[in-house]
Amino acid sequence: MATRQDRIDKYLWQRTQTKFKQYCRQRNAMCHLCIRRGDIEHARIDYNAKPLSPNAFEADHIRPVSTHPELRYSWANLAASHSRCNRQRRDEYLDVTARQPDWVKPDW
Repeated sequence: MATRQDRIDKYLWQRTQTKFKQYCRQRNAMCHLCIRRGDIEHARIDYNAKPLSPNAFEADHIRPVSTHPELRYSWANLAASHSRCNRQRRDEYLDVTARQPDWVKPDW
């Protein structure tokens, strides 16, 4: 059974993600992970796609929540991404100063 704090955390994350998605949609933000790979052609996000669809929007924590829980709701730690790109990267730390990521583009 979920604790009261779990329910509060879930509510806060859903509210944060909804507002961040609206912000990204207004700016037609593209997948920051595709852009980092240099794959601008496929970086467009389908903001109307069902959640977890490969091209659907997902808020990506640049620094993983597992290692930086204090940044969970911080917009400064969020970036627009495709669901597939975010899930492929999982909890890997994204060095924002590095030129090349340590993972490869999914073959979808």
